[in-house]
Amino acid sequence: MRTWLCVILLLAVAAWPSKAASRTENAAFSAAAKAFQDGLWERARRELEDFVRSFPQSERRAQAVLMQAQALCKLGDRVGAIQLLSANAPAAGALVDQYLFWIGEAEYQNTNYAAAAAAFRKVTQEFPASKLRLDASVNEAASWAGLQDWERVVALLSAPEGAFQQMAGAAPTRPTVARGLLLLAEAHMARQEFGLAEAVLRKCPAEGLEGELAWRRTWLLCRALLGNHQAEAALTITSNLLALAGTQPELLAETHAVEATALEELGRLEKAAAAYALNLTSNAPVTLQRQALLKLAELALGRGRLAEAVQALTEFLQRFPDSPACDMALLTLGELQLRQHLATGAGATTNASATNLLGQALASFDTLCARFPDSPLAAKAQLNRGWCLALGGQADEAIKAFDAAARTLPPSLDQAVARFKLADLLCQQGRFAAALTNYQAVVRSADSLPAVRTNLCEPALYQTVRAAVEAGDLGAASEAVDRILAWFPDSHVTESSLLLAGQGLARHSDPVAARRVFEDLLRRFPNSPREAEVRLAVARTHELQNAWTNAVSLYQDWLARFPNHVARPRAEFDLAWAYYQAGDETNALAGFTNFVARYTTNELSPRAQWWVADHYFRRGGGGYAEAERNYQLLAQNWPTSALAYEARMMAGRAAMARQGWADAIGYFTNLTSDLQCPIPLKVQALFGYGDALRRLPASDTNNPLANFEEARRVFAKVLELNPTNAAAARAWGEIADCWLQLATRDAVHYAAASNAFQQVLDLPEADLAARSQALVGLGIVAERLADLQPVGQQNALLQRALDYYLDVLYERHLRPGERWDASGLFWLKRAGLDAARLAETLQAWPQAVRLYERLIHLLPPLRPSLEKRLEKARERAGP
Repeated sequence: MRTWLCVILLLAVAAWPSKAASRTENAAFSAAAKAFQDGLWERARRELEDFVRSFPQSERRAQAVLMQAQALCKLGDRVGAIQLLSANAPAAGALVDQYLFWIGEAEYQNTNYAAAAAAFRKVTQEFPASKLRLDASVNEAASWAGLQDWERVVALLSAPEGAFQQMAGAAPTRPTVARGLLLLAEAHMARQEFGLAEAVLRKCPAEGLEGELAWRRTWLLCRALLGNHQAEAALTITSNLLALAGTQPELLAETHAVEATALEELGRLEKAAAAYALNLTSNAPVTLQRQALLKLAELALGRGRLAEAVQALTEFLQRFPDSPACDMALLTLGELQLRQHLATGAGATTNASATNLLGQALASFDTLCARFPDSPLAAKAQLNRGWCLALGGQADEAIKAFDAAARTLPPSLDQAVARFKLADLLCQQGRFAAALTNYQAVVRSADSLPAVRTNLCEPALYQTVRAAVEAGDLGAASEAVDRILAWFPDSHVTESSLLLAGQGLARHSDPVAARRVFEDLLRRFPNSPREAEVRLAVARTHELQNAWTNAVSLYQDWLARFPNHVARPRAEFDLAWAYYQAGDETNALAGFTNFVARYTTNELSPRAQWWVADHYFRRGGGGYAEAERNYQLLAQNWPTSALAYEARMMAGRAAMARQGWADAIGYFTNLTSDLQCPIPLKVQALFGYGDALRRLPASDTNNPLANFEEARRVFAKVLELNPTNAAAARAWGEIADCWLQLATRDAVHYAAASNAFQQVLDLPEADLAARSQALVGLGIVAERLADLQPVGQQNALLQRALDYYLDVLYERHLRPGERWDASGLFWLKRAGLDAARLAETLQAWPQAVRLYERLIHLLPPLRPSLEKRLEKARERAGP
C-alpha cells in the first residue's frame, strides 16, 4: 500500500522556492522538505507543523500539511494524520486528491479498511484526471481484500469500465498494474476460482517484475495450480520461486510451504516432510513454523510413523528452545505422546511402555504450562494434563487440571469438555454438589455453543439428574428432566427407553452406545408405532459424533419413509442443519428457506429464518443487504419470538456493515425507544447508534463535528442504564473518544476527554481492553496538549504520555488472572508502537532500541517494519 508517487510529486514542487515568498519562509520550507526527503520523520513533522503555524497564508501551506501528515503516518500516528488531512482538506486546492489518497493510506495502515476504501474510491470517482487514480483503484481493492470482501475486489479490478482496467492497458508494465493483477488473482483464489486466477497471472508479464512482486507472481501461480490439482506443474516452478525468494526469510518460508504442499498432493510424503522441516527454523514466521509442526505430525501419522513425528518435534524443541512456536510444539508433542500411550497400552497403565509414554505426554504439557503460562495454548495444555492425570489414576491432580482448564479456556467445546470431565471426577469422589454446578455450566453453555448442544448437552443433562438426586437437590433434578423432555423429546421413545438410553449415555458419554440401544429396539419391535421417532434418534447419534454426512443420509431416508409424520418439520430442520454442518451451504440455504415458507407457524421457523439471515451476513459484501432484509422478516413475521429483538439489532449491524449509516440509526433508535426492549440489547443498540452517528456525514457543513456531539449524548444514555458495570466503562471510553474529536475544534475539550478516560480506570468492572484504551487515550491527550505548547515546553507532557503507553506495554494495569484477548491485544500493540515512537520523539534512542526489540518479540507479523525502525534507532543510539 505504500505508493510514493505523491511524495515524489510533492518534493518536485518543494524543490522550487516561490519567488513571492520571503527568504525566511523559503528557508523554513526548504529545511522541512530536506528533513522529509531524508526520512527524518519526527523532525520533518515538527518543522512542517512550525511552518504551517508560522506562515498560515503561504501558498505552500497545503503541501506542508500533506507532508506533515505523511510524516505522521511514518511515525505511526495514523489517526493524527487522518485528522490533520480531514481538517485541512477544504483548503487543499489542487492537492485535494492527494489528501484523500493519504487519508486512505493512513486508514489502511490503521487496518480501518472500510474507511480506506471509501477514501480511495473518492479519488477514482471524483478526480478522473488525477495521477493517483490507478494507485487509488488498486489500493481500494486491497482495502476490500483486507475485509475479505473478495467479490468486490474482483468487481473493481476486472470491470472493463473500471478505473483499473481503463488505465492498466495504457501502462501494462507499471508495478502498480502488476500489484493489481496479483491482487485480482488472489481474490479469484479466495473464491475457489483457480482457473481464473491462473489466467490473470499468465496475463501479468513476468518480465519487468522485480523483487517481491516477481516472487509473489510465481508464488500465486503455484497456489493457483495447486487449487486446480496441477501439483506437478506447480512443483516444476518452485525452483524458480526459490531463486526469487533470495535470502529473505519470510519468502523462503512461504516457498518451502507451497513446495511441501505440492509434494504432499503428489503423494511424495517423504519429500513433503523434508520441505516442511525446512520451516522449523527460528527465521521462519511463527505461523509457518506452527504449520510445519502440525504438518510433520500429520504426515508422520498418515504414514503410521507416530514415533517419527514425536522425534521431529523433540528435535525442534532441542534446536530452537527459544522459538515463539515452542508452545505449539510442546502441545502437539504431548498430544502425540498421549495418542501413543492409548495405542500402545489401550489406556492401561500396567503396561510399562504405555506408562512411560503417558508420563512423557504429561511432562510435555507440564513444560508448556511452566514455560509459557501466558500462551493461548496453556489452557488447552491444562485440559490435556487433566486427561493424562485421570488416565494415570491421579484423580485429585486431574481435578485441579480440569478446573484450571475450565476457568481459563474461552467459551468453547473444549471448555465444556473440561467442565464435564471435572464433574465426572467429582461424582466419582462423591462430591455431587460441586459436580452438579459443573454439569449445569455445560448445559448453560449449550445456548450459545452449537457444538456443546450437539456433543455434550444431552449427556450433561442426564448426569445433572444423577448428581442432583445424589446431592438431594430435587428441584435441579426436576428442572433437568423438564429440559430433556423439551430439548430432546424424540431422543427416547418411552419412559423405559429414556431411562435405558440415559443410563448408557451417563455411563459412557458415547453416542455409539446410545445408537446400539435404539437399533436394538428397532430389531426387537419392528412394527413399533414409535419407529419414526427412534429412527430420528439414530440420526441424531450421528450428529453427536459430528458424522454429518451420515446424518444427512439418514434424515433424507427418514423424510422419504415417513412423508406425513408429525415430526416431519423437525426432521426437515435437522436435515438443513446437517447440510450446513457438512459444509453444504447451498442445500442448507434451500432447506431453511423452504422451511420458513412451508411452516410459517412452526416454533422452529424463527430459527430457520435467523440461519438464512446469518448465511447472508457471513457472505459479507453484497450479502449484507440480503441479511438485513431477512433479519427484518424475522422481526416482522415472528414479533413475539425470543429472536425478534436480536433480529432487529442484527438488521442494524448489517446496515452498518454495508455503510448504510442512516438506516442503521433507524434500527437502533427503534430499539432504544421500545419500552419492552431488554436492557442488555438496548445498551447494544445505544452503542450502535452512537457509532453510526460518528460515521454519518454531518448535515451541517459549518459544523462537521456535530454528529460527534450527538454521539457523546447517546453514549451518555448508557450510563443511565448501567452506571457502574462493564458497559458503562465502554461508554465512558466512547464518550472520551468523542471529546477527543471535538477537541480538534476547541482544545478546551481535552480536559473532558481526560476526565472520561479516568472514569474508565476508576470503574472496578472495566475490562482489560477498556482500561488499555483509556490509558492510551490519556497518552493521546497528553501528546495533543504538548502540541499546543511551545516546542521547548513539550517534554514534560510527552514524558507523561510515554508513561501511560508504557503502563499498557509493561502490563502494569493487569489484574490477577487476567489474560489478553483480541481487543486488548490491539491496544497493547497501539501502546507499544506509540511508546517507541514517543521515545524517538524524545530522542531517547537507547530506550527506543529496547522498545523495538520488545515489540519485535511481541508482534512477529510487524517484524519487517519494526526491524527497520530498530535499525534506525540503533544508528542514532550509537555504539
